[in-house]
Amino acid sequence: MAYYSNSSQYIDLQFVNKDQIQSGNFRHHREWHWAFEVWAFEAKVKYPGRQPGWVPHFNIMNVDSGIQYHVYFNHKFGYYEAVPNGMRPRGY
Repeated sequence: MAYYSNSSQYIDLQFVNKDQIQSGNFRHHREWHWAFEVWAFEAKVKYPGRQPGWVPHFNIMNVDSGIQYHVYFNHKFGYYEAVPNGMRPRGY
């Protein structure tokens, strides 16, 4: 399980890549929002009512390194995955 804090409130999410982020100190950086991602366009990801390539995600930031991650929910496999900005999550 991985945790990130949002105003001292901890939220427990099931991450597929928990080993990569579990040791870090993360904070919530931005709410759920839509963004165009090249990897999603190449993978032909399309949500109802959206153009191909637009995917929902929220952001977390490693407090120690300052590296920002996008957190995606993979509906196909039913898990969250945090990847550095611009990186493609697995399963696509």
